Amino acid sequence: KANKAGIKALEDKLHILALYGGAYVSLRNQLEHEKKQLSFIKARYDQAMVDATQSLPQKFVVNTAYPAEEKSYPIRWLIVLFTMLSTFMLAVIVAAGIERFSLDNEKKKPRPQLSTKRFHLKTF
Repeated sequence: KANKAGIKALEDKLHILALYGGAYVSLRNQLEHEKKQLSFIKARYDQAMVDATQSLPQKFVVNTAYPAEEKSYPIRWLIVLFTMLSTFMLAVIVAAGIERFSLDNEKKKPRPQLSTKRFHLKTF
């Protein structure tokens, strides 16, 4: 049995949905975005209001100074050790660089060709 009135009502609803469905979805998405923005801005506003109305203390209490119980000096042997190690490492790096540079220069120089003539020594 065909329910022509029901079919007509559904077709009318589908026609309206076809006309305004895209705009409805777009507006719904924009509304969700605006709600998220509103909640974010409201949280920022509330935090700014708390920061603005909060009273800060005008004086800061500093502990009183007292002399040290024992004089402190830098650990001299540790400073000397680090200085010696760093100097040694720098010297090794510089020496390796010089050695490599000199080897590179030797490789670039053309070697003299040995002649094929035989030298005869004269005895006196």
